[in-house]
Amino acid sequence: MHKVTLKDIAKAAGTTIATASAALNNTGRVSEEKKSAILNIADKMGYQPSMAGQLLKRKKNTEIGLIISEKASMLEGSGMHMPLLTEFLRYCGKIGSNPAIELLDLDDTSKNAPSIISTGFVGGVICQGCMPLKIQEWFKSYPNFPMLAVEENSRFSVSTDFEGGVDKSIEYLAARGHRNIAFLCGPFIFPPHYEMKKSVEKLSPVLGLSAKIFEIVNSPRTVPESYRTVHELLKSNERPTAIFCNTMTSLQGAYLAAYDLGMRIPDDLSLIGAGAAYDAENLFPQATAFHRDCRTIVGKSIAMLQSLVNGKLPTEAKLRIPPIFTERASVKQIL
Repeated sequence: MHKVTLKDIAKAAGTTIATASAALNNTGRVSEEKKSAILNIADKMGYQPSMAGQLLKRKKNTEIGLIISEKASMLEGSGMHMPLLTEFLRYCGKIGSNPAIELLDLDDTSKNAPSIISTGFVGGVICQGCMPLKIQEWFKSYPNFPMLAVEENSRFSVSTDFEGGVDKSIEYLAARGHRNIAFLCGPFIFPPHYEMKKSVEKLSPVLGLSAKIFEIVNSPRTVPESYRTVHELLKSNERPTAIFCNTMTSLQGAYLAAYDLGMRIPDDLSLIGAGAAYDAENLFPQATAFHRDCRTIVGKSIAMLQSLVNGKLPTEAKLRIPPIFTERASVKQIL
């Protein structure tokens, strides 16, 4: 297979090799319009510069970028990614930095390297989401490039204490007299969901709770799957007094199932969940839930990454951030 060269890019863009090189390396005087066109052509043609040479000859870049790995179709309205993206933009505005953000679409397997790195826009990145295999291999090839992962396992990472959030939720329900509780979690292949499952299994016997765990497997169709699971559960002889859902879409399905069966929340069924505060506040009644402290996550992530960009190891390689628990109107006291 022909390796795309700088000459190929210049020919396709109808420009000189020198202009193509200046655009790709962010040097020289090239208009933003022409630079954008050349970068798009290079990306579509799968151009891969010699990254070792590129990284060595560049001046030190202290700009920090955000990379989100997700299917593009699932990003809009995502309770996982949008709060972090919002806080990243807010923080960049606060410190006067130009935000560099890239979406690695999991449905697109053609990309071999993150564009904001290969084009020299940033000197370090915060990554959220499980990256495509080609991008994982790229980072393995350049282990010294400053990178920090959010909610994923990595040498340097900032993660939410999901176990602590579930512990708080279970203790909250137990203190209000609930003993028969159902937990909708999953898929368990994702570390945060598996952490929540472990917390339920660990704490429920200690508090004397009867806890049933149901794995929600089909992430893109969480609402209908949750609806079916809760609908069947509420019609059974072992109906719980409370249900915990580990995502807001799962909680939406539980709300719909309860209402379709003529039940009132929280009078007939208490519901509690985990996810974005915005989503919890837009359910009726508003849902008691815990959410990630994205403001702290972004602040700590940028501080750690700035240390790495400046050639210093952070004082801690892995940080765990407590989530924020908010009591609203979806849980009833039954004592």
